[in-house]
Amino acid sequence: MFPNISVLNEEFDEDQHRQIVASYSDIKKLLSPPTAKIQSDIIVDRHKAKSHTHGLIESKGAEQYLIKVIQNNDLSEIQNLLDEAESINIYTITDHKKYTLLHLAAYNNNLDTVKLLINHVKKQHKHKCVSILTEWVNQQTEDGFVAFHFAAYRGNIEMILEFEKCGANLYIRNAQGMNGLHLAAQGDQPKSVVYFKKIGFDFALRDSKGGTALHWAAYYGCELAVNYIISFTDQLLDVKDAEGLTALHLATMSGNTRIVKKLLLSGANRGIKNNEGQTAAEIAQANSFTQVYKMLTESQNFLVTYFSISQGFQKVNRSKDKMFKFIAMLVYCQGITIYYQFHSDESSQYLYYYGAFQLLIWFFFVLVWLSDPGKQVKKQDKIEQELLKSLYEILQRYDAKDICPECVCVKAPRAKHCDICKSCVLVYDHHCPWVDNCIGSNNHFQFYVFVWLLCLDITFTLALQFYFMIQEFQDDGIDVFIILFILSLFSILIMLLFLFPLWFLLYIQTINLLTGQTTYEKYSQSLKNSKSESTASVSCNNCLQMCCYNKIDSSKKKKQNLQSMQLFDSNQKQ
Repeated sequence: MFPNISVLNEEFDEDQHRQIVASYSDIKKLLSPPTAKIQSDIIVDRHKAKSHTHGLIESKGAEQYLIKVIQNNDLSEIQNLLDEAESINIYTITDHKKYTLLHLAAYNNNLDTVKLLINHVKKQHKHKCVSILTEWVNQQTEDGFVAFHFAAYRGNIEMILEFEKCGANLYIRNAQGMNGLHLAAQGDQPKSVVYFKKIGFDFALRDSKGGTALHWAAYYGCELAVNYIISFTDQLLDVKDAEGLTALHLATMSGNTRIVKKLLLSGANRGIKNNEGQTAAEIAQANSFTQVYKMLTESQNFLVTYFSISQGFQKVNRSKDKMFKFIAMLVYCQGITIYYQFHSDESSQYLYYYGAFQLLIWFFFVLVWLSDPGKQVKKQDKIEQELLKSLYEILQRYDAKDICPECVCVKAPRAKHCDICKSCVLVYDHHCPWVDNCIGSNNHFQFYVFVWLLCLDITFTLALQFYFMIQEFQDDGIDVFIILFILSLFSILIMLLFLFPLWFLLYIQTINLLTGQTTYEKYSQSLKNSKSESTASVSCNNCLQMCCYNKIDSSKKKKQNLQSMQLFDSNQKQ
């Protein structure tokens, strides 16, 4: 169903596509590399040809030899041949699969060769070059590929622009109905994806089997392409192809956990069935993709969801509802305890101390809630087209992995985009629904103090309520105490549910501060084997770095980022 261009790569990794279900067995019909099977009768000995270039030019072998040297990216030899080939119309030269010289140069990602060939035609056919070049760049192979398709697959924007100047039809499709965007997605080329978005390309366009660019990127494990496509539109997440497969089905078939996670966090529907009645989870189970299966079948009980203990693999929109639930439960538990103390002659003297401690907790709560966690500069004042232009230009200067397509900025080291806050956060730790904010470089220390105080408060409050319950029961008996007893039991249940996750959170945060890590860095699969700026050993310097210096560094980085973006904008205007 999904014949692809990526198999043209001689380094194609067959292991990436093992264990594919039977319905996709025809996917492995590989397209031959354009010059891998040049017929033996047209191959000319290279060294012999170099010593007899002029004689070769006059023979039929010149055309075949030109194909060979372009395959080998021998620019100097190409130039020598073209200088001697005044009588040969190079735009008519094709191999046995109808690959032109432009196809071969584009597939080899050789921009200099493309320019050399185009300039030669312009020089050779001054008056007719426009029509000749237009026909040449739009000439299709047996499989329907044009040279522009290979440029899109390689992510070579300069080459795409060169073909566009010559009249290339950017919407042309190959024999499988794939356009340039589909091929860019297969090649995992964000530059090409952003370019197509910039020129107004419709991302919902499908190939002859109903596949979109997101389908292709998801199946072939092209994580960058998936991220960029989703940042532009989330309308493709649940789109089915001709076999009823969504992007989530295809990512599951490839066993790619990172893309499956991205799709789930973006809101992909895991319950959709294909034409054979299979969900993504059933496909994962059939192919023994254990980790993917766990992600797809993860279920959270009411308590975990209600108390916001875990986000899970699902889309979460920023909302103050969870924070208000947390506030309500905390106030309820504190209120029961204050009621006990207020009506107890023995402990009324401690009421003021307890109340002062609660005020301290709420002070740090508000501090973390309203603080800037260290968000990078986001160009919110620009319209979409200007943002696309900025993103397109930034991609020409920086690695796509270092760029956030949603914030349109270069991510600082240790920064991460929060899918809930929709912003990149410096020294990102995690998003805390209890305070409805991210925890990052600017508020990590305040959050740590808040968690410490909260742990002590809940532990102390729990002990007080047990003490007062026993005392009230002994004084008044169960009949008078029944309502307050029920309310107290509910309060104790809430505190017990919070207590153990809170102490575990405090333990994790303490270890993180001492080792100079964040929660994201500690548990992220992508960073487990990478070397971070932090050290793995426990030290007070790490703690100071996380609590104090990161905040100073983030202020400098934000200022530098703002200055660089302003300078970038001024250069663009000029």
